[in-house]
Amino acid sequence: MLLILDIVRSVRGYIEFKVMGGNPDKFLNLAVRERNPLWDVRKINGDLFAKSTAEDYKKLHISARKANSRIRILKKKGLPFFTRKYKSRMGIIVGVLVFSAVLLILPLYLWKVEVVGCETVNPEEVKKVMCDLGVSPGTFKAGINIPILKQQLMQRMDSIAWVSINLKGSDAIVEIKEKQFSPEKEVQGEPSNIVALYDGKIERLETYRGTPMVSDGEVVTKGQVLISGIVEDLSGGSRFVDAEGKVYAETHRIISQKVSMNRVRAHNVGDEIKRYRVKIFNFEIPICFRKIPDENCTCETIERNFNICGYKIPVSIYKDGIYMQEICAEKLSEEEAIKEADKLIDERALQEFAEDAKIKNTEHKSRITSSNGEEYYRECHYDLVENISRKEKIVFER
Repeated sequence: MLLILDIVRSVRGYIEFKVMGGNPDKFLNLAVRERNPLWDVRKINGDLFAKSTAEDYKKLHISARKANSRIRILKKKGLPFFTRKYKSRMGIIVGVLVFSAVLLILPLYLWKVEVVGCETVNPEEVKKVMCDLGVSPGTFKAGINIPILKQQLMQRMDSIAWVSINLKGSDAIVEIKEKQFSPEKEVQGEPSNIVALYDGKIERLETYRGTPMVSDGEVVTKGQVLISGIVEDLSGGSRFVDAEGKVYAETHRIISQKVSMNRVRAHNVGDEIKRYRVKIFNFEIPICFRKIPDENCTCETIERNFNICGYKIPVSIYKDGIYMQEICAEKLSEEEAIKEADKLIDERALQEFAEDAKIKNTEHKSRITSSNGEEYYRECHYDLVENISRKEKIVFER
């Protein structure tokens, strides 16, 4: 109750004053009789100290004259005196009020959705599903039903085995556990051999099922049987199995690539056209409305985020740098053609070579294949150690 009373007095404004000389006791009696509110009354060395509202202080002068006393203001406190002091600087007051309102309102909403625990699942996919379910930056936190949201998320995403959603401040932390799919029980297939996929020299042989037909250091050719699907038992009989194993050999592989020497390229021309926009949560507000060309232009976007005390707030400014482009034909130099061809060859090597393949040596060769110099030919010779095993079914002739 006292706290509420202090707040009301601060809003209305009050004055702390001193009563000097005369008869202070008579002053108090007259003030009470006139129903002028006083509080925090105390007497020090014959002088009376008290507090009164700003409205009633003027009436106290009458009581002071009747008691042959004088009153003097010591302090003025409260909202009316504060606003009067900064009346010429209302912008500061408005700014403080707006900032305070923002600090009070923004924590009621989500600023960021963070997904942790992903290994195979794409976190952006989880965020997209969360957005479809009504949870994204800008969502009112009190309206989020976490138990129902967890059930809906698991129903929408079959790859999730368990999910936890925690609200920390203005962040939603989504922790997931992915389903662990146990490998299917191996089922033996039809009788087959392991044959060589490429020519090579055997480095090591790993036989899991079947009869090895080659040994380390032996040179083999493409299609040669490396592990046979015919197995002899202890009684001297034979049976057919689905051969399993890995055969690592030294191989020589060639990857070639042709590159056209003629190119059509776009060049930026003219000055940069700048366009700014502000994003608050998921809402974008354009700052400038410059007209952008419909075609033959490119756009580069720079995002700037804001932080308060090291904490990211959901406000970003985007700057779009737009350039007009001119299309022109160019011819690659030999160095540029080699660089592009090598890039394409490296990409193909990543696709064609197995992850466990080891490159021992590489050698590049190149030449211009057309008389008018419009095409460049480049090839790379690789010395590898790789698994050359390939299954081949055993065919029974009738």
